[in-house]
Amino acid sequence: MSNPLALLPLALAAGGGRIGTAGASVDFEAQQLVAAGVTLLQRSAPLVRALNRRRSAILLPTSPLFVTALAASEGRGAVLLDPLAAPAEIAYQCDDAGVGVVFTVSRLVSRAPGEIPVVLLDDAPRSAQVLFDGRARTIDLGSHFGLSLEGERDVAGRDEEAVVVYTSATREILTHRDLIAGARNAREALAISPEDHVLTLLPFSQPVGLTIGGSAPLMSGARVTTMDRFQPAKVAELLEGDITIVVGAPDAFQALVGTIGRKNESVGPAFRLRLPPRPE
Repeated sequence: MSNPLALLPLALAAGGGRIGTAGASVDFEAQQLVAAGVTLLQRSAPLVRALNRRRSAILLPTSPLFVTALAASEGRGAVLLDPLAAPAEIAYQCDDAGVGVVFTVSRLVSRAPGEIPVVLLDDAPRSAQVLFDGRARTIDLGSHFGLSLEGERDVAGRDEEAVVVYTSATREILTHRDLIAGARNAREALAISPEDHVLTLLPFSQPVGLTIGGSAPLMSGARVTTMDRFQPAKVAELLEGDITIVVGAPDAFQALVGTIGRKNESVGPAFRLRLPPRPE
């Protein structure tokens, strides 16, 4: 029997990390978010049918909702859509990849192709709204049994597609093995520990953002704070708190050079701002 922790969403749940959005009053345990996605699959037969021999697509802001959408994709390839892309580009990618359902939120649903079923995750991990065949159904995600996370924690990921990304109309497929190995490499390179607090300024719709800014810290048991839109003043305020690692693009670091005290050319996609406090 294959190890369930060889699938990225379950590997994230097993890590014991938590994730929240800058400015929000609550963080969510990765395990809770993954359980919500699994429950969504169990309680929505139309979703299961829509994913039969089809891929999902994730059209979401960088947020905890991404974890639920990955889990609800049933281990299949999830097309990572850029929320800033033109609707025509999104429609092309969904058609080319054979997408059967789009996970999104109300403010972005107008950018999704109208002919593809939609799952709204605005209220996840408490509930989700499934829009199929012109009908809406609310699925309770809050009452569920705990996940079974038994298995070897250092197992290699499965050689099955996990995410699909488009770059200049070129389709790239990344497997669970690719993403889990990349997260472990980033965890080692940055020496991420459960005491770390990671601020990610990169979108999860890009593999580097998903891997370094999301998967690596969550698999390490760390805390992640996301920011949908880069706001230098807000970032500067957050950096005065307990943030220990920042993940972002060079232009973001350039805008923060006065705050972080580094030159742009000296940092890559992530750097350690400070060491975490030692546990009591």
